[in-house]
Amino acid sequence: MNKNISTILLSTIFLISCGDNNTTPVNQIIDINKTQIDTKSNIEILKEQNITKINTITNTQEDNKTTNNIDTGVNKDTTTKQEINDTKLQDNSEELEVDNSISQDEAVKLSPSNYKIPFISSADKIKYLDAINEARAEARDCGEGVGFVAAADPLVWNDDLFKASFEHNYDMVNSVIFGHNGSGSIFDITGTKLSKESNTEDRIRNSSYLDANKMVGVVEAGIGENLAGGYETIEEAVQGWIDSPLHCKNLMDSSFKEMGISKVKNPNFIKKDGKTIEYYWTNVFGYKN
Repeated sequence: MNKNISTILLSTIFLISCGDNNTTPVNQIIDINKTQIDTKSNIEILKEQNITKINTITNTQEDNKTTNNIDTGVNKDTTTKQEINDTKLQDNSEELEVDNSISQDEAVKLSPSNYKIPFISSADKIKYLDAINEARAEARDCGEGVGFVAAADPLVWNDDLFKASFEHNYDMVNSVIFGHNGSGSIFDITGTKLSKESNTEDRIRNSSYLDANKMVGVVEAGIGENLAGGYETIEEAVQGWIDSPLHCKNLMDSSFKEMGISKVKNPNFIKKDGKTIEYYWTNVFGYKN
């Protein structure tokens, strides 16, 4: 009993830090005219970065010449940094497929060069959906600043949103962070592709959820993301979100139609150190109308 109480208290701390923009739940409308993420894999990018590092050491003058050429090109072009990143958001011709031989808790231990999307069982999908949809089925008072929220239709599972949710858990566990922005480190799979800290939309685009072939006839799309840390069960995580006004609002948002959720056990968790989180949860929502 004491263990459960301490877990809930720890997790609540990670849920209610809504004054920090990086931990406030994500809920946004998507610009459907933007394209998808670069087709290069994380392995290819890491190899390119290594080659660049070697070239810098062995041929500094040539490297500087290349840099100058790049700078000249940018000066001639009015392309903004955001537009440059958007051009990297191209449709994934080869989506990263689920590896049915590896679990989430095993996949989180892999190096970025061996990164894989793990398998999640049908039983777990159903269990997580049931917990979320049971909460959505009941009108409730989400609390201060939000107030009464009507019941919402049940969500269905989406594998692309699961890919995005696991990717962020992978990054948070290995980079020892907790927030909606990626770490910008090699563990930030999407961030590595974009040479920046990823955000929720970046990761969802990288998961292929918004690929052009999946957006035919779509005129509006939106996404959301809830995080939780410390809870061992989905029931505890959902209750934590319900007890936090903005997370509750996200969970109850009637515009969302699909979701994916990832739970990862931190292999580096140290009991009673007060610093590490044992379980990470990322719940990603989406809709396309």
